[in-house]
Amino acid sequence: LLTIAVPSACVMGVAGIAAASVTGGDGGDDVQTTAAAPDAGTVKPSVANNKLDAQLESLSADADDFADRASRTQERIDLKAEQAAEKQKAAAEAARKERLRPKFALPVARHGLSAYYGQAGINWMSVHTGIDFPVSYGTTVMAATDGTVRTQWNSAYGNMVIVTAKD
Repeated sequence: LLTIAVPSACVMGVAGIAAASVTGGDGGDDVQTTAAAPDAGTVKPSVANNKLDAQLESLSADADDFADRASRTQERIDLKAEQAAEKQKAAAEAARKERLRPKFALPVARHGLSAYYGQAGINWMSVHTGIDFPVSYGTTVMAATDGTVRTQWNSAYGNMVIVTAKD
């Protein structure tokens, strides 16, 4: 607004001075023209314009600075929103993995093992690949984790419960 209004006002002021310096007669042929003498009044608008130009440059620089700060602020806001979305996505992924992860429980109430995983000795031809819980007949046995459960008789081991887990 100031870049249009101020120069226009100055032009109007110069046009008014020029119009005042021209005087006309009663409409006849004798028109008298006087040249306007330079005075202090014509110099003042130029000084005012220079001052306004300096102010406009300052305002323009301030506006550019404000735009830069606003842009950086918006970038920070966008970055925080992106980080929050990534954090939420990571939490959702962790929750999904936790839901899919097999949960383990002791299959019997009585604690103790008769053979543990990786045990070797005279009872096995190779390293033991299971965990043996000694229990009495009729004891409730739960699956240790999610998976397929099957029972089997084995002449070397006796009654067996085999759980094949997802992993």
